[in-house]
Amino acid sequence: GNSSLFWAERAKQVTSIEDNPQWFEKWQQEFQKDNLDIRWRDEGEGYFNAIFEDEKKYDVIIVDGKRRADCARTALEKLNDGGMIILDDSDRINTSQEYVEAVNNLKKGNLIQVDFYGFCPMNNYTKTTSLFLSRDFNFKSQYIIQPINGLGNLWGMGRKHRKEFYKANR
Repeated sequence: GNSSLFWAERAKQVTSIEDNPQWFEKWQQEFQKDNLDIRWRDEGEGYFNAIFEDEKKYDVIIVDGKRRADCARTALEKLNDGGMIILDDSDRINTSQEYVEAVNNLKKGNLIQVDFYGFCPMNNYTKTTSLFLSRDFNFKSQYIIQPINGLGNLWGMGRKHRKEFYKANR
């Protein structure tokens, strides 16, 4: 979905497995990016095993589609040392056995769980996304100055000046 575009703007390479054939067709027609490889797989074993189609391992794996328990289990096998797995909508653990299994599968990987709570686009309620970090996680920051202010924070500078400031401090 839309998170593929978000990551394609920030990562060297993105591989996205789509379970919705209509979305897949739309993406193929409208969003051609050199660093974005979108593949369609049905909801069966081909979906959660699609991660094994390439020999490579991944620095970041996002579990944000169907079959989350199975995807979480297979993600552990393809995670690079020092990488992270992101489980979207992890607050559904309170209402769905699928999410209980997904979180339990990720916990078996001896990863550090960090939960983020807040509003998300197009909703008037909060949700949770969980990061599962390798014990040796050590991604390089984009910015010299940390932490940076969030997109909605105006701390006295206009948008143009903030962009220039952050570009200068990379």
